[in-house]
Amino acid sequence: MDRAKFLLGLKRSAVKLTAFTPPGFTEPIYLRPLSMADIKAVITKPDEPKEVRERLTNDPLYIERGIARIVRGADGNLLFDEKDDAQMAELKSVMDNNAHNVSRLIHEAHEALQLPDKSEADPKGN
Repeated sequence: MDRAKFLLGLKRSAVKLTAFTPPGFTEPIYLRPLSMADIKAVITKPDEPKEVRERLTNDPLYIERGIARIVRGADGNLLFDEKDDAQMAELKSVMDNNAHNVSRLIHEAHEALQLPDKSEADPKGN
């Protein structure tokens, strides 16, 4: 996989609107999942931890850089250069609208690689 295929996959992963007819309604309303832009807007509010707000305020591409550090092609090479603002802006433009679930899955997969399953850990937790 290369960067272009990854971005295309993110675009294809866009979640469609979901129709929902609440009790008492005769017509559905349509819901969409939160986008990365929505999530960033929520976590930059004053009630979020100061450290999180500062990271996102100081670097609006903070989340994208985090993803860029772990997403690799089959050859093991990184798909993105986290220091390349143009690449990060390109990733952001796709992720803001399409990729919350993909971002979550990438994060969960990366954590699974780092953290051993309880059955794999020795008595000391290593």
